[in-house]
Amino acid sequence: MRDVSGQTATPRGIGVLARAGINEGGILDGHAQIPATTLTGIDPVPVSTREAAGRDAIRLLPLEGFVWGGASLQPRTRSEHALIWVTDGRLRLDLPRQPGIMQAGDLRWIPAGTAFAATPLQAASGHVLLIRPEQMRDLAPRYQIAASTGRHGPQMLTVLRNLEQAARQGAALTRQLDLLMRVIGEMPPSHPDSAPDLTRSSGAGLVERFEGLAQGAFGPTVTVADLARMLGCGTAALDRAALDHRGKRAVDILNDIRLRQAITLLRETRLSVTQIAADTGFASHAHFARVLCAATGRRPETFRNQPG
Repeated sequence: MRDVSGQTATPRGIGVLARAGINEGGILDGHAQIPATTLTGIDPVPVSTREAAGRDAIRLLPLEGFVWGGASLQPRTRSEHALIWVTDGRLRLDLPRQPGIMQAGDLRWIPAGTAFAATPLQAASGHVLLIRPEQMRDLAPRYQIAASTGRHGPQMLTVLRNLEQAARQGAALTRQLDLLMRVIGEMPPSHPDSAPDLTRSSGAGLVERFEGLAQGAFGPTVTVADLARMLGCGTAALDRAALDHRGKRAVDILNDIRLRQAITLLRETRLSVTQIAADTGFASHAHFARVLCAATGRRPETFRNQPG
């Protein structure tokens, strides 16, 4: 973490960030394995069922040991929300068609179900927080957030400490998780220089990265402006690139992606239409029905029951 003076500080006091051999083999999808003694940094003590449940709700790992993406380091989905915070060094973060580099001070929120690959580079350190979706309920944004901790670093460190303590005690985590999202919301966007592969690109490359990012941009409150900010550009520049290379505005591309995802869920799952509408970013069942009917001539229920 870098403080406002530009000096590098090494956060201390989080027991789980002790030297733990966490690697791909030890971080199964949704089941990051942490030795019990690394959670608190104290001598081993008997673990109650309540404490075990709390530990399973969140996992706090050292970034330097967090590798995700399989042997080929290709983007793979996780069933947990992931918060990645680089305090020193660099980490390669690959999203579909969107490679990037996170540097010291960069923080990224990656919603559950998002495909990504993560590889710490030389001298990387920091924190990775994995959270079961059921713990967040309506707190978790369904879109990615790229932020810079800056002066909020000490506050973020305190929140992580409190989360760790609450999980160890089997206490309710809602208050701490709500505070976590508030702190993230106060952080400024990541500086464009922190992800050169994302921002220094041709118009075609920018559109491709926008499309890759939009694949996980669920929720009716997610806007093109939100995605442009994550890409380090303005909405006007993104719109120009979309018109030049796709023949349509960025908002139309986003809506097309949401509709394709909703159609896939209609065909391949038995989720309710209301749930599909919510999961793919439509404001309501009625909104989804109108968009689908305009595109296919059929309502969702009819579309699901008719082949082709």
